[in-house]
Amino acid sequence: MKKSIFSIIAVFVCFMATAQRRGSVEASLSGGYNWSSIYSDTQGTFDSHGAYNLSAGLDFYLSRDWSIRIRAINDRKGFNNVVFTDNNGFDFKSDVALNYVTVPVQASWHFGRTKNWYFNFGGYAGFLNSAKETRFNTNLKPDFNDTDAGLALGLGVKIPVGDKLRLFFEYDYQYGLTELYRVRYDNEHTNVSRSAVNVGLNFLLQ
Repeated sequence: MKKSIFSIIAVFVCFMATAQRRGSVEASLSGGYNWSSIYSDTQGTFDSHGAYNLSAGLDFYLSRDWSIRIRAINDRKGFNNVVFTDNNGFDFKSDVALNYVTVPVQASWHFGRTKNWYFNFGGYAGFLNSAKETRFNTNLKPDFNDTDAGLALGLGVKIPVGDKLRLFFEYDYQYGLTELYRVRYDNEHTNVSRSAVNVGLNFLLQ
């Protein structure tokens, strides 16, 4: 985990230096709502789980059309209506809530007459903070892998509200490529995906 944090800091510093030489730097703060679920080879797709997210990011512009976008997201994922068995052998239904710090690194293509539309594509790494069954607040973190990684896509629009301030709306999607559970049963693969609708502010730093 410490190595991952140091790597993220190194990437931020590297891109900041590049952006200072080639273009502008834009910071963002946003919040949104996630819909996520998991897919299992044998059980299909589970019921989706909804939760809020918060994020902060930087856009390093290499030209008017292209930038590199790096964010840190308090990313809440999960799945609903899962059947658990208690210590007495009784079955009950509950939800699973997974809380990640997710770091997407994406290229952004800015398009349209005023370049206010953008399309993001790249990858992400997520670091698991907590995992629990919500009905009885049972800790499930030992059952899940500490990291999640996959593809990240997004589409958004920015609306100028000042010389250096813009309001933005975006759709954000992640598709996990790594195994969700720490232990695989019967060679079954399980991965997580999530969609989000976000709203936030962009601040031009230079």
